[in-house]
Amino acid sequence: MAQYKRRKDGRYETKVDNGRDAETGQRIRIPVYGYSIQELEDNKAAVRDALNKGTYANDRGFTVGKWVREYVEVYKVGCADSTINDCNNIIKNHLGCIEDIRLQDLKKSDVQRCINNASHYSDIPRRIRLLLNESLEAAIDDGLIYKNVCRSVKIPQSPAADTRALTDLERNAIPKIDFSPMEKAFVYLLWYTGMRPEEARGLMLSDIDLRQSIISVNRVVVYPDKNQPQILPRTKSDAGIRTIPILSPLSSPLRDFMKEVKGLYLFSNDNGNVMSYSTYRNFWKRIYNKINVKLGGTKDRTVKGQKIKGIKATDLTPYVFRHEYATILYYSGIDIKEAARLMGHESTKLILEVYAELDAKKSNSTSKLESYLQSY
Repeated sequence: MAQYKRRKDGRYETKVDNGRDAETGQRIRIPVYGYSIQELEDNKAAVRDALNKGTYANDRGFTVGKWVREYVEVYKVGCADSTINDCNNIIKNHLGCIEDIRLQDLKKSDVQRCINNASHYSDIPRRIRLLLNESLEAAIDDGLIYKNVCRSVKIPQSPAADTRALTDLERNAIPKIDFSPMEKAFVYLLWYTGMRPEEARGLMLSDIDLRQSIISVNRVVVYPDKNQPQILPRTKSDAGIRTIPILSPLSSPLRDFMKEVKGLYLFSNDNGNVMSYSTYRNFWKRIYNKINVKLGGTKDRTVKGQKIKGIKATDLTPYVFRHEYATILYYSGIDIKEAARLMGHESTKLILEVYAELDAKKSNSTSKLESYLQSY
């Protein structure tokens, strides 16, 4: 058996001859590695077999991280900034465990482990697989690899969504809060239209037709990496572009606030421009604090070394109001397709889940009532 040199990283190394470069005339020697002599021999045989079959590819030294960055730079030209930023965030925050692996050495188990590491997030595993799958397909087309190991990896089951509707206490308390006209319009807009917060931030006065009592959703305002706001002339999906009726509880707060608006955008800063990230964050913080206080809460504080918990609105976010709107649609008898349209969903899948959850709760309530009446 041949003698092989062991590297500092513990692997054995050899090279397989692949003829000469057509342009330079230099010999092409393909490096092969293995953590044992047997593994090295097996890998060397696999390379030779691939060369004979024409399935061998040269990754030209690309690591996974370097190639995926190259893919985003080359193939994502023309995509929305939010899409490119999302790809870069995935690379930065979730590919660390595989970014230094050579493309030719990447295994399915490496990809699966990378995705599993993000399983506590609701949508990140899907986005990791999407980016890796697309970039590895491009690597095949460029002759860097001959097999996409990402094609059949599994997405772990997402944790159950913890988004909820308003509680009875919150429903009763919020109308009694002394909001500013802008704060009240924002809260009631989320509550009675089910808009995503980025859609509400993108509303212009021209999108609101008080005569016909409809609101047109046409754009979003987002904050990539918490930087300056970006106005995107499209929503999360084509389904996000929609009209929503102005329900009676929203009509008065919206009408009153619109009289004060001086710029083009409904929710703007003092200069009439869309809110920056910090301005919006402080705006929502004021709303949250008022709701929390009305519920009987205070800020978390430390007294004599002991932390006193004072937060009552623990998990209250703008998306709680969106979930509340879906609940309103359910109890109003709105069919699933129309509910999905009003919510701006591409499919009925998510609204089906909400309706199924509410069906179960309604069923449980009914059974409890029946049991009580039978024993009455």
